[in-house]
Amino acid sequence: IRFGLSAETFAWAALFFIQPLCGVFYPVSILPEWLQPVSMLIPATYVFEGMRLTFFEGTFQIDLLLKACFINLLYIFIGISLLLYSYSYAKTKAQDPKTIDIWHKISTVEQPHWTEIYHATDPNKKAFGGKVIITMNDGTVIEDEIERANAHPAGARPFVRENYVGKFDMLTKELISKEERNRFIGLVENLRNLSAAEVQEINVQVTELSNSTVDTKGIF
Repeated sequence: IRFGLSAETFAWAALFFIQPLCGVFYPVSILPEWLQPVSMLIPATYVFEGMRLTFFEGTFQIDLLLKACFINLLYIFIGISLLLYSYSYAKTKAQDPKTIDIWHKISTVEQPHWTEIYHATDPNKKAFGGKVIITMNDGTVIEDEIERANAHPAGARPFVRENYVGKFDMLTKELISKEERNRFIGLVENLRNLSAAEVQEINVQVTELSNSTVDTKGIF
């Protein structure tokens, strides 16, 4: 969730870098010799080369399609293997005596300052931060603290409207329709002018839920 939009942006941008290498606009043979082996590692290269042969020579080479499928399966296998390795490594690391020993060295201490601002009734003083102190083996002390998240109105980089809308879109992508997204945001943006009936409609409706009808029960 945290890197969803950034990862998607990177994935779409990667297409523009891959296209010149996989023969979309011209045969792979036009590429410099040192780039051609790189092109051969991209499954789409064989697909476009095969389509080019079909269009211009009227032939269909099944071997090109099989090569593309084989490379795809190889990449899928490598990806799954890395995922399983990462999971097993994390699981093993969590059971490592050294890791457990580090956990036992961590302590949480309540201090009056943080408790006071946590329970503050003044919005300008209320905060949910904390302080971290790390003592290294050589005695070096590393410490840092933060009272409010960077996105907080009083934080280092306060969120503005576009940030909140972007966060909403990131969290609800593929969960709600575009129409539902626009309906909800439209209500929120017109909050001060809403009628009592319209206020009751400020709920995101997810059609895939077993019960997505509007009711008056609330959260609790």
